[in-house]
Amino acid sequence: MKYRILVATISFIITLILITSMLAILGYTPFGVKSMATMDANIQYLDFFAYYRDLLLGKNSIFSMSYFLGGDNTTTIAYYLASPLNLLVIFFKKSQLSTFYNLLVVLKVSLSSLTIAFFLKNRFNTLRDRYVVLLAVSYAFMQYNIAQAANVIWLDGVYMLPILLLGIYFIANDYKRLLGKVLLVLGVFGSLTFNWYVGVINCLFAIFYFIFEYALYLASKNKFSIKNLVLKVITGLYTAIIGVLMSSFLFLPNIYLLSHGSRNEIDWSLLKNTLLNNPFEFMGRLYIGATSSQTSVSLYCGSLVIICIFAYFICKNTSTNKKVIVLSGMLVTVLMYYYQPLYFLFSLFKSVESYFSRYGYLGTFVLVFVAATFLSDYDLKKNLKNIFYGSIPYVLVLIGFNYNNIADKKIILSIILVLFTAIFLALDIKYEGKTIFSLFLAVGVITSLMFSFRERVFIYANADANKFSKYETIQEKQISYLKKMDSGYYRVNQTKNRGQQRYNLTANYNEGLAYNYWPITSYVSNQSTSQLDLINNLGYHNEIDRIAIANTGILGADTLLGVKYFLSYFPVKGYALISNEEFNDKRIYINRYAFPMSFTSDSNANNKFGGNPFDYQNDIYSSIYGKKIKLYKPVKYSVISSGSYEIDTSRVKDNPVYGNLPWNASSVSDGMLFVNNKRLTPYTCWLSPNVFNIPVTTSITNVKFMGSTIPNFVPQFYYLDLNTLKKVSSKVQKRKNSITINKNKVYITAKSEHSKQYANISIPYSQGWKAYRNGKEIKISNYLNSMMAINLEKGTNKIVLEYKTPFKIVGIWLTILGVVLFGGMIFTNVYTGTRRVSTFRR
Repeated sequence: MKYRILVATISFIITLILITSMLAILGYTPFGVKSMATMDANIQYLDFFAYYRDLLLGKNSIFSMSYFLGGDNTTTIAYYLASPLNLLVIFFKKSQLSTFYNLLVVLKVSLSSLTIAFFLKNRFNTLRDRYVVLLAVSYAFMQYNIAQAANVIWLDGVYMLPILLLGIYFIANDYKRLLGKVLLVLGVFGSLTFNWYVGVINCLFAIFYFIFEYALYLASKNKFSIKNLVLKVITGLYTAIIGVLMSSFLFLPNIYLLSHGSRNEIDWSLLKNTLLNNPFEFMGRLYIGATSSQTSVSLYCGSLVIICIFAYFICKNTSTNKKVIVLSGMLVTVLMYYYQPLYFLFSLFKSVESYFSRYGYLGTFVLVFVAATFLSDYDLKKNLKNIFYGSIPYVLVLIGFNYNNIADKKIILSIILVLFTAIFLALDIKYEGKTIFSLFLAVGVITSLMFSFRERVFIYANADANKFSKYETIQEKQISYLKKMDSGYYRVNQTKNRGQQRYNLTANYNEGLAYNYWPITSYVSNQSTSQLDLINNLGYHNEIDRIAIANTGILGADTLLGVKYFLSYFPVKGYALISNEEFNDKRIYINRYAFPMSFTSDSNANNKFGGNPFDYQNDIYSSIYGKKIKLYKPVKYSVISSGSYEIDTSRVKDNPVYGNLPWNASSVSDGMLFVNNKRLTPYTCWLSPNVFNIPVTTSITNVKFMGSTIPNFVPQFYYLDLNTLKKVSSKVQKRKNSITINKNKVYITAKSEHSKQYANISIPYSQGWKAYRNGKEIKISNYLNSMMAINLEKGTNKIVLEYKTPFKIVGIWLTILGVVLFGGMIFTNVYTGTRRVSTFRR
C-alpha cells in the first residue's frame, strides 16, 4: 500500500510541476498578471470567495443580509464553497483572490492525478509504474479540467471520482473488502459534501460502474450467483448510505432549500427518446484544442490514451467476453452525452445552456480505464505491431470527421504526436529498461497534453488579475468609508459594478457578499422565488430565475426596500450627492426618503401585482400611507411609429421620469433604447433592465426602441412625484421601530396604537424563522408578499426573530449516526478479521 501511495504521490508532484511551469511560462499569477478566473469565476466565484473569507474570519454569517435581500447561504456554500481547499482563502487578501483561484485550479488538477494514479495502481496490478504516472497525468490534463477551469467548483468531483469507483471495484470483486467500504464511504461523503452537484453525478455514475465491474468479475470467474450479487448490492448500498448520512449536515439542509428555491422544477419536456447527435462523432473530437458543445463532447486527454484505446480493440489475444463488456461500457458512456434520456439524467433533470459538457470527466475516466486495461492485460511485446497499427484507425477517423478542416494545425499536430508516441511506446516495451525510450515516450505524451493545455487555457481561462485587484482594493475603501459615515441598517444600490459590459450591463451582482453590505441584487444558482418576484414587480429585472438585475435607480422601489445610499458614476434625480470623492468612478448619493428596516403601519401591504410596476408601487404606498395616493403619475405620450414614442415632459418639473416597455424572454431581440436620439441602454436582451430612467432636458422627449424585431409594446411612462414620496416617507419615519440585527437574530421594539397594526420588517421571510412577541411565540405574516410582518398588541411590543437553517439539526444528527455506523463497520470488519486469523492459527 505504501508503494502505491508513493506512485500516486509522484504523479501528483509531476502534475504540480507541469501545471505550475505552464502557468509561469504563460504569465499567470503569481508569476504574471493573468488569472484563470474567467466567465462565472469572474462573475460569481471571486465574490463568493471574498464572502467565504469574511465568514471564516467571523465578519459575516451563513444567514446574511449581504445575500440578495437577506437569506440563508447554505445552498451557496454547498454548491460553491464547501471544498476543504477553500479554507486556504484565509491566507490571501481579497485583492489576491485571483492568485488564490489559480492555486485552487493547480491543486485540484494535481489531486486528480494523485487519485487516478492510486486507482490505477490498485485496479491494475500488472500496470507498470511509468504507465500509471503517464495515464494519471493524462487524466489530470484532460480537456474537461482546463475547459472547466472557470468552474473550479466542479473539479472536486474529478479527483473524488477515482476514490469512489475504487471502492466500487473492491466490493464488486470481493477484494480488500474493508478498504473498499472505507473508500466508498469517503468517496460518497466527499463527493456530496465538497460540491453536491458533481457529487450526485458521481453517485449516479457509480451505479453504472458497479454493473460494469460486476460484469467483468463474472467474465473472469465464469460463474453467477444470485446470492453473491444480492450480498454485493446490499453491501454497496449500505456503505453508500453511510456516506450519504455522513454528508447530511450540509447535504440535507441544502436539498431542502433547493426544493424551495427558484429552480426546483424538473424539466420533464427534455425527456425524449432521441439522439442529440451521432454518438460516434466524439471520436472526431479526440484532438488538441477540441471543444465540447451542447450536442457533442470532447474527451481528449493526450496521445497515449488514444493509442491504447485503438490498440486494445485491434489486438485479438484477449477474452472476447471482456472486450465486449469494455466496449459496451464505452458505448453506454458515450451515450450519456448523445442519448437524450441519459443526457437528461446526468444533467440532473435540468436544461443545460452553457459549460458543455459538465460531466465530461466521466467519459475521460472511461478512456483512461480502457487504456490501462490494454497496458496491463496484454503481453505487450507480442503486440508491438498492434500498438503502431492502433494509430492508423485514429488518423483515418480524425480525417473522416474533420475532412473540411484537415489543414488545421491542431489536427495535424495531434496526428504527429500520436504517431510519435506510438513509436516510442513500442520501443519502450521492446527495450524494457532503456530509460531513453521511456523519456521520449513521456515527451510525446506530455507535449500533447501541454499543447492542449495551452490551447484551452487561452480560450477558457485568460483574465486580467490586476484589473480585479485594483477594483477590489478601491471598492473596499468606498464601502469602509460609507460604513464609517453611517453605521446603521440600510441597503445600497449602484449603477456600476466590476465586470461592466457595454452600455452599463453586467452580470456581476454579488458585490454585497464580497464587500459585506446589504444589496438588492444577486446572482446565484438557487434564489428565493418570493424575493425575485418582489424585485421584478417593483420594476427591476429577474433573469433566468438566477439573477436579480438592478443597474439603474428606481427611487420608489429603492425607498420601499430601504436603499439609503446609491453608488453611481452619474447623478440620478431624487438622490442627493453627499461626497465628491470618487471610488472606481462612483460617487456616493443618498436617498433621503428611504424607509427604515422596520416601522409600524396599519397595513402589511400585500398588494397583488397587475403587470404594471408603477401602479403596483402606488397600491403599496397607498396601503402603507392609509389612504389612496398616486406616487407615480402617468405621462402623456403619442405613438410616432412602431417602437417610437413622443412623451410630454413639460409638467414633470424636477421629478424623475421612468419608462417601461413590457417584454419577456420570448420577445428577446437584442435591441437598443434611444432618448432624444442618444443611446440609453440595450433593451429586451440578456441582462437589460425593465424600468429605465428617462433623462429629461426638454418639454418633449422622444423615446425610441430599435432592434431586429420590434415587440408589440404597450408602453408605460410615469413620473415620480417627490412631494408625495416625501409625505409618505415622513409618516413612515415617525413610526420607525428600534431594531438590532445580529446575524440570525433580530430584536425590535415597536409601539402600537391598537391591536390591528403591524411591525413591517424589511427582512425576507423563509422557512426557519420563528418570532416571539413579548416572550410568546407568534405567527409571522408577510409584508410586500416577501418580507416579514408581526401583528402588534396595543402598547410596547418586544419582538425577537430567530432564524435556524431548516433540517440543520436533523442533518447533524444524521451525520453523527453516519460516523457511528462508519466506525462500527470498521470495528466489525477488523474484529471479524482478527477472529478469523486467530482461529486459523489455532
